[in-house]
Amino acid sequence: LLFIGIYIKFIYIIIVMNAEFVLKQPIIAIALFVVLSISVFAGWEKAYGSGVGNSVEQTTDGGYIVVGYTPETDRDIYLIKTNAEGDSIWSRRFGGYDRDIGCSVAQTPDSGYIIAGYSRSFGAGDYDVWLLKTDAAGDTLWTRLYGGDGNDIGNCVVPTFDGGYAVIGWTPENEGDFYIIRTDSAGDTLWTKTYGGSNYDCGSSIVQTSDSGFIMVGETMDFGGADSAMLAIKTDAEGEVIWTKTYGGDRWDWGTSVAQTSDGGYIFSGFTYSFGIDPGLYLVKTDSAGDTVWTRKFSGSAPGMGESVTQTLDGGYVIVGSKRDSIMSDLDIYLVKTDSDGDTMWTRTLGGSEDDQGFSVRQTSEGGFVITGLSESLGGYASHVYLANTDSMGFIPPRDYHNIVTGWNLLSYPYNDTTATDELYPFAAPMIFGYSAEAGYYYLTEVFPGIGFWVLSREDTMLVWTPPGAASVSDTLLPGWNLIGTADHPVSVSAISTNPPSLLMLNPFGWNPSINAYECPDTLYPGCGYWVLSRDYGRITVGP
Repeated sequence: LLFIGIYIKFIYIIIVMNAEFVLKQPIIAIALFVVLSISVFAGWEKAYGSGVGNSVEQTTDGGYIVVGYTPETDRDIYLIKTNAEGDSIWSRRFGGYDRDIGCSVAQTPDSGYIIAGYSRSFGAGDYDVWLLKTDAAGDTLWTRLYGGDGNDIGNCVVPTFDGGYAVIGWTPENEGDFYIIRTDSAGDTLWTKTYGGSNYDCGSSIVQTSDSGFIMVGETMDFGGADSAMLAIKTDAEGEVIWTKTYGGDRWDWGTSVAQTSDGGYIFSGFTYSFGIDPGLYLVKTDSAGDTVWTRKFSGSAPGMGESVTQTLDGGYVIVGSKRDSIMSDLDIYLVKTDSDGDTMWTRTLGGSEDDQGFSVRQTSEGGFVITGLSESLGGYASHVYLANTDSMGFIPPRDYHNIVTGWNLLSYPYNDTTATDELYPFAAPMIFGYSAEAGYYYLTEVFPGIGFWVLSREDTMLVWTPPGAASVSDTLLPGWNLIGTADHPVSVSAISTNPPSLLMLNPFGWNPSINAYECPDTLYPGCGYWVLSRDYGRITVGP
């Protein structure tokens, strides 16, 4: 098999070794430890300047556009353009003397961007809906403000089929109503509509439907017979209501995101306090008339909220939000993948030791997922704009500053250059070595792409022993990509087995520096890392 354009960021396989190290022949115990499943596509996490990311889209050049806001008291709209690897190409700030918030961004047909949010620096009221149009470089082409004397909020914008825009948000009329603004391509108002009753109603998300009308979702305290309910409104192209529906139970429920599905129906995400003791992410699937097909709740031991949903290429759905493992723990980004019936396929938590939250998710053209939000774990304690690109299983390869376990670790360095070991692992003890058939084990001063090497962490740990020359080693396989290795002797690929049988979807492959490419070898050699693709959970044995 030929693998083209595979870019894998720093994958680990753990090897524990005898503490009585002998330079030429250490006693090795290999605990064929699968660290992380990855796809053939690049994966990464990034943090950018202090701020929050509210919305993300993949752009036509393969990169990403993110909008949010800076965290200062006088906040500004914060727009970031990256390449496919998440490296910042440019960033822009928009705002004035007071608070200005960016909530939603989309790429426009001219390769520029449309941004919706709200401003307290400009306009007639306390807050006004703010719509900004930029060129491809993020430079302002025009801005428009909408609203009256009170607080008018713009939460989401979508380009329309005729080249104009539709914005959904909130206006203070009648204690709060859904507020939709329909504009032409220059941002000039075509019409506005408000929807709601005498109590609080707020629109969170809007999409144009295949019939040129609109579907929107949010929260209502007027309808549904509960403290609050998820409210969906379907209109025609002129904003005239076709139907309204509420979803939820007898407590607090609200909607945050909507998408039209391939069957003509709709998928809504949000949050629910109904249906059991624990609050959680709320997913509602309807037909084209808004009648419920199924609902799902995803909850843990502490509140979780579904901020964004999109239908995936396989007909299922992916939802991003935030959750806590316990009421006292920090927030983590929570990613849920379901099949077309809403049944869970997998869940992932992303983030570190501080608060991290996910606000927007989209499937990428490569089949993975791009997520934005905020992170206090990356880039320092303060909140930073968070952007992550996962594989199709929701995994992110470890970062190059990912913690190694105490004791001995086997690592593979699949970059296309060499790196001095003292630059790569300044925190490690000065024992970094590789293996060759001629010299056995030897100290390294440089590491090379695709070659396995061992590094000793300073901390002590419990070790597991296997005598040198062990016939086989085995451990767990995870669905997706896994890094494996062999002991101090070659092993034929034909000697690899799995339980249950036939778990591997592809033969192992690794980096061959002599041809500067990945290949599928017939034999696995000690000191090298190899990748296998597993279709499910199980165990793999390398050796007879």
